[in-house]
Amino acid sequence: MKKEVIYSMDAPEPGPYAQAIKCGNLIFVSGQTSENPVTNEVFNGSVAEQAECILKNIRTIFQNEV
Repeated sequence: MKKEVIYSMDAPEPGPYAQAIKCGNLIFVSGQTSENPVTNEVFNGSVAEQAECILKNIRTIFQNEV
């Protein structure tokens, strides 16, 4: 099965890893942090606020595939 690297410039830089890999009809997203993709700084709000930031970053990665 062919693997495809998914990358979004609107999500935080993944370092030496891929933001996500698409394999067939599955997408595997690597660990995301509450990092602001514009400033590259970690957002240190409450747990709920950090989770919201992380989910926004994941949503941004998936939007490239829709």
